[in-house]
Amino acid sequence: VQLLSVFYSNPSLLDFIADIMGDAPQLAENITRNPALLDYVLDPSFFRPLPSFAEMQADAARATGTGLHLDVAIDVCKQWTNEHRFQVGAQVLRGLMDPIAASHAITDIAEAGLTAIIPRLQNEFATQYGRIPNSEMGIIAYGKLGSRELTPASDLDIVVVYTGSEDTMSVGGDKSFPASAYYIRLTQRLISALTSMTQQGRMFEVDLRLRPHGDKGPLACSTEAFMKYQANDAWTWEHLALTRARVILGGAKVR
Repeated sequence: VQLLSVFYSNPSLLDFIADIMGDAPQLAENITRNPALLDYVLDPSFFRPLPSFAEMQADAARATGTGLHLDVAIDVCKQWTNEHRFQVGAQVLRGLMDPIAASHAITDIAEAGLTAIIPRLQNEFATQYGRIPNSEMGIIAYGKLGSRELTPASDLDIVVVYTGSEDTMSVGGDKSFPASAYYIRLTQRLISALTSMTQQGRMFEVDLRLRPHGDKGPLACSTEAFMKYQANDAWTWEHLALTRARVILGGAKVR
């Protein structure tokens, strides 16, 4: 009833839905899974130019504010990400945005979502396992995420690294782990948050196979181990992959 009432009040919306169903099966699937997206279409800003990356970051951080429980914040971040990706797809369909600009916009959306939710995950993780002294996690974006060419169907190619010694123990939590185990567990939490299916869908699929030693390597490695691998053991194609790589999360030392 609610959906039909929206159509009744906004007849032009039916033309838009027909365009999507006929020409954009992935957008159609998004609406099928989450009809509430149509409410977003009715927002006056839906067909306006997207905000800058800095504005997206601020908006995503605001949406996932510290007052929310982590699970709720993750769902809100998924909603925020999927709504903005849907907006990009709709603008491309209507000829308001060219595909290259859309690739940059989807990349900005993904990066803003990641930089909003990962600090929340880290803080929640620290309540259980503390933090590693003099250490920081960084995320290297590879592939289309690294080169800012994401498409609606792209997954996120990332590598997780951390500064400091692999043997340093975490402090300040109920349990303590060496950095190597600590960051592997934290990475597992991150993957689960991004890829798990909820009412808001999933945020993104994640691919970590470009990490040192591929599927056989740990999910997170120290920056020292990463550089040693690149210098001594990496294949030529792994060096080529670095030409599109950039750090999207981490302080000056990580970068």
